[in-house]
Amino acid sequence: MYVDYVFSKYHDYARNEYQGYSKAILKSRLVTLVSFFIMGLGVTLVYATGIPLVEEGSITPGTLYLFVFYFGLLLQPIFELLRQIQNLQQADASIDRINEFFATKTVLEDKGEKEALQGPVDIEFKDLRFSYHEEDYVLQEINFQLKKGKTMGLIGKTGSGKTTLSRLIYRLYDYEDGEILIEGIKTKDYSLHELRKMIVIVTQQVELFAATIKENITFFDETISDEVVLETIERVGLTDWLNSQPNGLKTELKKAGLSAGESQLLAFARAFITNPSIVILDEASSRLDPATEVLIEKAVNKLLENRTAIVIAHRLETLEEVDEILILDDGKIKEYGDRKKLVEDKTSYYSHLREVGIEELLV
Repeated sequence: MYVDYVFSKYHDYARNEYQGYSKAILKSRLVTLVSFFIMGLGVTLVYATGIPLVEEGSITPGTLYLFVFYFGLLLQPIFELLRQIQNLQQADASIDRINEFFATKTVLEDKGEKEALQGPVDIEFKDLRFSYHEEDYVLQEINFQLKKGKTMGLIGKTGSGKTTLSRLIYRLYDYEDGEILIEGIKTKDYSLHELRKMIVIVTQQVELFAATIKENITFFDETISDEVVLETIERVGLTDWLNSQPNGLKTELKKAGLSAGESQLLAFARAFITNPSIVILDEASSRLDPATEVLIEKAVNKLLENRTAIVIAHRLETLEEVDEILILDDGKIKEYGDRKKLVEDKTSYYSHLREVGIEELLV
């Protein structure tokens, strides 16, 4: 399974980090030892030279103290120089990592020429198989068709492939076999830029920037007017919160000053502003208070209007409004169908989960 692959990569990463960290610590300690050696040697020389002079009466003890004091003053720029050398070494290592990042080449081929479509679209998976490495498949024999404007609830235990499926639609990875079609067109036939214009993924983890509220919502797109941003904020229910901010849209955003609900609503505002055709939603209301959860639910309902959506759910209550249900188990489809029909069919696994709770699936 891909868990072994992840742990293998983690082991390689941890080993390389440990080796680099060990070298850095060794160099740091060598610099420290050299510093103390210079200081000790200098003080020893001052005393070795000064004490005989004091005994001869050539200098007073106060004069000897001044020599030691002045020697300490002379050492300060030397220690500062050594500290700057350490900083330069750290900066050099950071530059190497940055250069390595920019030198990384994507394995995704961006040869598609199709442009983004407007409005809801069909999504179809045909005999799809995918693995992070050659041996173990994370997803296999995935077949389903989600009609335009419909919402599908996606559930499964940890490691069943839910997140991987959403990433494949977004083309963070390319699959080996099968096809993913959007409005009958292979995802590889769209340019990456145009494909990702159609799709928005809202996750539980919201990343915010040390920038203004407007810049956080628009991702620094200066072509988006204040009026559009204000309308979007009103749609997600953040108007009162915005009015409480000292500088409105120009208020510098500090993540530490935001509640989990406010952060999540800002993520919905980002999604609204792009007007996507496809919404992939990872439920984030499980850790919120009831009042905020109501706001989240209203924002979700508005976001999913007239859009094709996949809701990765952790609670069955989230699935009460979806049109279809897809249950993944060990990378394969365990059950798929119309939600209402599955509820009525007492032999369906989804109906069983409604009786015993989703915890049975998540263990």
